[in-house]
Amino acid sequence: MTLRQCGGALAALFLLASGTAFGQSAASGSIAGVVKDTTGAVLPGVTVEAASPVLIEKVRTAVTDDRGNYKLLDLRPGSYTVTFTLPGFSTFKRDGIELTTGFTATVNGDLKVGSLEETVTVSGAAPTVDVQRVSASQVLSRETLDSIPTGRTIQGYAALTVGAAVSSGLVDVGGNQGERYGHIAIHGGREGDGMLNIDGMRFNNMVNSGSGANRHYFINQGAVQEVNLETGGMNAESDTAGVAVNAVPKDGGNTFAFYGNVNGTNGSLQSNNITDALRARGANAATSLRKMWDYNAGIGGPLKKDTLWFYTAHRWWGTQSYPPNTYYDKNPDPFQYTPDLDRPGYSDLYQRDNSVRFTYQASARHKFTFSNSFQNSCYCFQAVETRAPEASIDFRYSPINLFQTTWSYPRTNKLLVEAGMSYMHNMTNPSLIEGVKDTDISITEATTGIVYNSPPGSVQVAMLGTDVYYGQHNERFSVSYITGSHALKIGTQTRQGVADFGSIDVNQSISYTFRNGAPLSLTQWATPAPSVQKEKLNLGIFLQDQWTLNRLTLNLGVRYNYQNSYVPAQERPATRFVPAARFDKIENVPNWHDVTPRLGAAYDVFGNGKTAIKGYLGRFVNAHGVSYAQLSNPANAIVLRADRTWTDANGNFTPDCDLVSGVANGECGALSDRAFGTVRITTRLDDSVLSGFAVRDYTWQANAAFQHEIRPGLGLNIGYFRTWFGNFTATDNTLVTPADFDPFCVTAPTDSRLGDYSGRQMCGLYDVNPSRFGQNNNLIVPAKDFGKRTEVFDGVDITFNYKFGKGGLLQGGTGIGRTVTDNCIVIDSPQAVRDGYCKITPPWSANTQLKLAAVYPLPGQFQIAANFQNMPGFAQAAQMLVANGVIAPSLGRNLAAGAAGTALVDVLPANTLFEDRFNQVDLRLTKILRVGKTGRIQARFDAYNITNSASVLSSVSRIGAQWLRPTNILGARTIKLGAQVDW
Repeated sequence: MTLRQCGGALAALFLLASGTAFGQSAASGSIAGVVKDTTGAVLPGVTVEAASPVLIEKVRTAVTDDRGNYKLLDLRPGSYTVTFTLPGFSTFKRDGIELTTGFTATVNGDLKVGSLEETVTVSGAAPTVDVQRVSASQVLSRETLDSIPTGRTIQGYAALTVGAAVSSGLVDVGGNQGERYGHIAIHGGREGDGMLNIDGMRFNNMVNSGSGANRHYFINQGAVQEVNLETGGMNAESDTAGVAVNAVPKDGGNTFAFYGNVNGTNGSLQSNNITDALRARGANAATSLRKMWDYNAGIGGPLKKDTLWFYTAHRWWGTQSYPPNTYYDKNPDPFQYTPDLDRPGYSDLYQRDNSVRFTYQASARHKFTFSNSFQNSCYCFQAVETRAPEASIDFRYSPINLFQTTWSYPRTNKLLVEAGMSYMHNMTNPSLIEGVKDTDISITEATTGIVYNSPPGSVQVAMLGTDVYYGQHNERFSVSYITGSHALKIGTQTRQGVADFGSIDVNQSISYTFRNGAPLSLTQWATPAPSVQKEKLNLGIFLQDQWTLNRLTLNLGVRYNYQNSYVPAQERPATRFVPAARFDKIENVPNWHDVTPRLGAAYDVFGNGKTAIKGYLGRFVNAHGVSYAQLSNPANAIVLRADRTWTDANGNFTPDCDLVSGVANGECGALSDRAFGTVRITTRLDDSVLSGFAVRDYTWQANAAFQHEIRPGLGLNIGYFRTWFGNFTATDNTLVTPADFDPFCVTAPTDSRLGDYSGRQMCGLYDVNPSRFGQNNNLIVPAKDFGKRTEVFDGVDITFNYKFGKGGLLQGGTGIGRTVTDNCIVIDSPQAVRDGYCKITPPWSANTQLKLAAVYPLPGQFQIAANFQNMPGFAQAAQMLVANGVIAPSLGRNLAAGAAGTALVDVLPANTLFEDRFNQVDLRLTKILRVGKTGRIQARFDAYNITNSASVLSSVSRIGAQWLRPTNILGARTIKLGAQVDW
């Protein structure tokens, strides 16, 4: 991007934005309000001071403008006291203001004539309604996260957020899923558009979308003060529309403090939830717990009072589980597999983190933070669910290093300058399981699918034996100009990164397939095949406006996005079977420019800060890391494998043939793919989706909300949300046209579980003409070239939050919504517009949920807490594999694949039939012991899924004897013991 283009984009932002602009750090909140005298007249020139122990500078100051308004920005979460002073009037003080991330607390001042020495102090519950900001968010304080029984993971955040959902493979019971790679979806948004941040700066990796769905760094809960989930209505500082998770780090303070949290369990404290109903569906066993642990400690305090604080936290946590029917091989013959029923295999997910953070007040106006996390983790025995343990992989992520630094400079009471930088160093070291040698050959038993002896060549073992590097650095800079009624924030964010990885380094570049213990075929591999792709620049320039006019606050923003990635020149080394190759540099994959507006308004209905009506409309770009560069990289298009038959005539389990030669010789047949080891590009990106202005896929969000403080501490929120998408892409096989397909019909099986689809004749199915069979030259183009495609979510959330008594909490609500998709456009096959299958309108119940969480103090220093979720059942699928002999009479010929060919037919449209809704109830009982004046020890007894629900989370989709056999079941009731120390 040229300097002229940057300047033009910046100028465009100023022209598109009106008035002034506002924003605040993703790790901070704000306090704002109006000051009046006893007659109701506004008072300009009032000095407003916000004091809190969480501020290293102790006090933040503002002055009311000519309308009596003031704003205090960039305030760390915590408890504040706000003081109003004006000569000739008594001092007015408001204490007990609990400020959370992303929240603007309305604190109005009422001054009466008198002397400054006279102080009027008002205490009361903190505001529950933000009458200025339009964003929707869920703030989880450290106290909430430590009190309510959930797993201390991303999945645990979703369990406490109405409307939020995770994929079926991540549904969690007390942490039994461990820290897996995934994210949260809400309001019809894409999981891949989510962003993970620490102190407002992202730590996603660069692979695929570069979003929260692809992460190797995990949050050290002991280093975090609170977590904010921004779920809608984001301002111009956000580029994507997914859930933005931001962990606000602990800074330390002027008093030394210690935090310790330990909990764990093992298989003896887990129940069995396999029921007769599940056995009838073919599920005789489920994944069971081996052990689970979480050790966490942190300490912080002053190195120099009011000048230099530190906080350091350390955590080791993990989960080990036994998948059913997986055992080590006890046969001493490496070519034969005999399961050792006394040695079941297990998965092992663990993480270790050591973090430190320094907060430095260099002068009255300059504040710096420096933080660093050293982390290593392992997805050990990956894929053990379908293999003997020795054929699985240890995916070790080490070293992972996240460094961040920030600078805050309130030049005056009206001018605030902020800057920050983060750097992520992320190495992955896939390795063989201990005891497996690099001479061991992977073997698959064709009759059972069991893989043993060594890992096979598959996507799940990509990068085996190679060091993989996902590196990135992010920068941000902003300037805010604040008056009482107006504020202006303009800033920029940048990111550069690399995804440098190899793929499938298979032992000896060969693997075997046996049938009943005898050689059947072998596979040759052109590995390793490393590739590199880089993000040259991901740039965002934003302008955000907040303008308060009496009771109305306008939130107006605009953002310019630029993203450019490329494929650097690279070499593929020579392998056992193929020579070396070199690939030239490829620029501009992609080269995108976008301008996205954000418009919002909030109205303080009664002018008392307790009731607000809000509306919002915003456009966002969708997340991309180096996904398009990966697709464009010819190093990723190498034909990595080819099969050949093998007749082991002499029974020595060694292929006696010339493997370098691709022709049949000796015991080996010819290679199944003569392009083996060469570059075969079958999918390309059209220039119309790679480069230009507003060609990138995008998301629109709109919402309207009513918020009301029913009583002190009790807030109600009713919100309507609409999400829709644009700039869809389509994959067009340019070697075929719709005229190259012939129709046929088949009859669905007769099965009462299929409902109305049982025994139905299904037409609208197509098979390609035999003359075009196997011809592929795919081009990714705009879907609008073929017709209109839509995907729209509509939904309503009704939530409440009630804080009462001394530590009581009740929060939750219901979320109702659905996504309607219409993909009825013909690109190649007319089957794409199959009636009833291309437009999907699920029932409202398919996305309706109820979530409640409560904390209640009991006599005798006991406390009880619970978390309840009533969730929709996951969708069932039904696919029928139909033989050529069944299809040929209707088709009028054999399938293009030949007389032995088959066709896979969807019997059920997506989101038609569902598993039963399920309830999950988690309970925690805590005994609190007070030690001295400040010490507290909490002993905990947790029971997760106390009703021992056995909900099916996924099942076999292929119609046959195994159809609907559960493949994943909600974790059984689990008891966990733990303790927490605060000093």
